Amino acid sequence: MLHCMDSLTPAAPITSAWSPRLPSWTRPHGRDISEADAAFAAGIALKSLDDLIRANPPWIGCWRDRLALKSATVAAKMLGRNEEEHALRDAILLTTTGDDPGPGGKLFLATRMLARQSATITTPFVKEVAALLGMTWGDSLASIPDIVDSANQSERAAPFAVADLITAISAVRPDAEVMALGLADVMLTCKLNWPKPVPLLLPERFGPRSAPSAVAGVSGRASRPIRKRSAWR
Repeated sequence: MLHCMDSLTPAAPITSAWSPRLPSWTRPHGRDISEADAAFAAGIALKSLDDLIRANPPWIGCWRDRLALKSATVAAKMLGRNEEEHALRDAILLTTTGDDPGPGGKLFLATRMLARQSATITTPFVKEVAALLGMTWGDSLASIPDIVDSANQSERAAPFAVADLITAISAVRPDAEVMALGLADVMLTCKLNWPKPVPLLLPERFGPRSAPSAVAGVSGRASRPIRKRSAWR
């Protein structure tokens, strides 16, 4: 038996044509980035991500959850909180089912929900995310499913449809930036026919890129504070 096992030919290593980094010439240089520069960088980055997602490597689910955790950390910073990744993670892992994970844990639950949402955005879904984010429900939040649907039906290229969605949600609910960025990732998934969202925009929120080109930064590695929430209706 041992002899037989020793004689087995070692399996060839699995290789992938996908590169974890984009060539430097794909990234805009300088402070003033035009819409064309942003579209060029975002398009190439999305193609690279599309290749990766369709290859479906065994670790891709862990990668999505890792980005969801990063998103929660960024969301905490946007909301004036200071929890680090390990604190947000432990708030979920060390809380038994049915117990309150606290504000930080709820942030992670919200970003993880958004990262796992592959169906149509409905009012109950938005209401649940809003509750986890501690947002006051009102007509402005109730209008978000229709806003997402309109943006998804747009014939604009995906990066610009994403930017349009973020702008539209911010116009009706200025304190909903965390939700807007997460929903933009969900809509991008629909636009590109990906099986599940990849959290791209929240992890890059404090980067130098605009919304249409933020994906360029995330594709190169797997891995401005807003106003405090007010009683928007």
